[in-house]
Amino acid sequence: MPLRAFLVVLSLSVLATACSDRKDAQVPSKPSGQKPEVESTGVPASEPSPEKQEKLSRVSTLSEQLHQQALNDAVALHASTTNLRKNHSFETLQKSRELWLASHRSLQALWSLYVLDSPAELLKQHPNNSSFQYRSILDQTPLLPGYLDTVEGYPASGLVHALDLPISHALLEEKHLFADPLFLTYGMHPLEFMLWSKSGLSADLNSDAPQPATTASEDAMQVMQRRLELVDTLSTDLVSYLTQLKALWHQKSPLNAFLPSDTPTKRNEQHPQLEQVMRIIDRLILAELTPLEGEPGWHYQEHMVYAEDSAHFWQGRVDGLTSSLTLWKNNTAPVEQEVSELRECLIALSPTDTKQQEQIQSCEALALSLREKLIIRFSEISS
Repeated sequence: MPLRAFLVVLSLSVLATACSDRKDAQVPSKPSGQKPEVESTGVPASEPSPEKQEKLSRVSTLSEQLHQQALNDAVALHASTTNLRKNHSFETLQKSRELWLASHRSLQALWSLYVLDSPAELLKQHPNNSSFQYRSILDQTPLLPGYLDTVEGYPASGLVHALDLPISHALLEEKHLFADPLFLTYGMHPLEFMLWSKSGLSADLNSDAPQPATTASEDAMQVMQRRLELVDTLSTDLVSYLTQLKALWHQKSPLNAFLPSDTPTKRNEQHPQLEQVMRIIDRLILAELTPLEGEPGWHYQEHMVYAEDSAHFWQGRVDGLTSSLTLWKNNTAPVEQEVSELRECLIALSPTDTKQQEQIQSCEALALSLREKLIIRFSEISS
């Protein structure tokens, strides 16, 4: 096929993938009876060609790397929160914060594997010990912080101050998404709030903060212990759910989703590796640069409300993009400079500034330019 005609076909095939793909978080329905199964899209019974075997091997290697990195970082985070619970100090709190940033970054890279249809279905599954979907218990945002702990004007709010309710996995399961999608008790962002809240552990462990009166010290110590228990329980469940998600990936083996179908019926089945990077740009980058509805700011800022660190988030998202480009057998060096420029633009964005429209537009322009050049590059290496 002539290059120009190929470009036209490719452009039309990916044009429909747009920033509007971003959907607001919904309260997942609890399952009744048997959990739904995802049809396996693994290696077919017939022996694949050597070329397909080589592609499957690259996808398998990449998926193992991204899952294992996310799991390793979650395990390190859990070890730090366990240490924080035993040896609570501002220094051990800071260490847990650093490892939260690393864990959250690796999760952003991991999501690049789940933008195609078959892998995305896996995130709708339920872990063995939960009634909720993976997508709601790992990285959902935003949340209502007062549902968990003290917020300004409400010093005794949240589960931390419900002293008659023991902190446990069962409590988190019962209260997660209870009546509202903002009522989160699972995932990275409840953990983020607990680690960074200025009225929580930051105040408890800061030696410069005013100390409670003697008559209130026992209650204050109990509240601090509950905060530490909640942080450790959250990180424990994070490791458990990522372990199960990795096992589910191996069980369902959605590797064929990354290979062109012999009889494509959908756009993403014709050029899935191009479709993957287009969706990463559209859904994981451009969609996060869209304004919030009814309030100042942009969607990406919801992922770092308390940590106030945007660099780790964008590093992870671009890590996922560059990892996906390694699946392209041919050299993608012609776009490496554009990827680097996009990364630098994104990590320079403020986690809190609501008046950076020019910077946002610059990053959007770089992302759209990269998108166009990737289409051209794919046509060159595929023709």
